[in-house]
Amino acid sequence: MGVSYNAFPAEMCNDPKGRLWLWECEGIKIPEDIGPSRNPTSDEILLVLGQFTEYIINQFQGREQWDIEIIEKAHPQAYAQAILWITHEVRGEPIMADQPCDLYFYRGEPHLMVRIVQSIAAICGPFILFCHSGGAILIMPERTIAGPNW
Repeated sequence: MGVSYNAFPAEMCNDPKGRLWLWECEGIKIPEDIGPSRNPTSDEILLVLGQFTEYIINQFQGREQWDIEIIEKAHPQAYAQAILWITHEVRGEPIMADQPCDLYFYRGEPHLMVRIVQSIAAICGPFILFCHSGGAILIMPERTIAGPNW
């Protein structure tokens, strides 16, 4: 069974309640100068994944969800190192190239997920990568701040 992860803009936690939750539950203190952030478009996701030339990128796109398998080229018969689920920010709407998308990892190698989200953060601003079984990490273009459960 895989562990799922949610990647979302850090701006969603950049208020007193969000900051308190991250600090008390995850041990992460958001820097005061965090700056704005937003969800990426599907075009931006493809731009980022195009930089990962050591991986095979398999896409399966439906009307409302887009699944991407990321497989290491050196071991193409192995399981996917990450499976990225992408949905439109507005549920029930088709995925459009220029519209913001929500990101989820069905499973993945933590180091690869961090690399992917860090590349997205370079375009969209800081992100939180949250593991549904516990643990979170603040990912900024230039550094990461991991909680104790990460």
